[in-house]
Amino acid sequence: MADDMGILRTDVEIESPLREGDRRLLRDVLVDAGAELSWAPASVLESLGITRRKPIRFQQADGTILERWVGFAIVHAGGTFTADEVVFGEPGDITLLGARSLEGGARFPTLMHHGGAGGAQHDGRDREGDQQLDEGGTAPRQHS
Repeated sequence: MADDMGILRTDVEIESPLREGDRRLLRDVLVDAGAELSWAPASVLESLGITRRKPIRFQQADGTILERWVGFAIVHAGGTFTADEVVFGEPGDITLLGARSLEGGARFPTLMHHGGAGGAQHDGRDREGDQQLDEGGTAPRQHS
């Protein structure tokens, strides 16, 4: 049940592969191993010069379909990083660290083992925006 599930959050930095060293910090990002892709606000990705490469459709828990653009970014968290496709989130979308970024960063080991400086914080409470998760506690699923 979503009410019984703990919520894991961490700080994430997004970097453009074309502007190495130029990063944007996203605080208190939801860690969601059930979501394939990571989501970041479009304004953050655009400020880094990350371009929209292709549209992808996602199916929400209620069956509705969302279409969002993705671009290529470097995702930093837990003391490591990986290159990945990141969704250009629109106002009202959740900012999250998805499974592909977790796997590409060798599962960001410090996120999964403890909280603390640079680690994820688990407090078991819902936060504003979490109601947008589906019934399983994850972001909308990618739809082919």
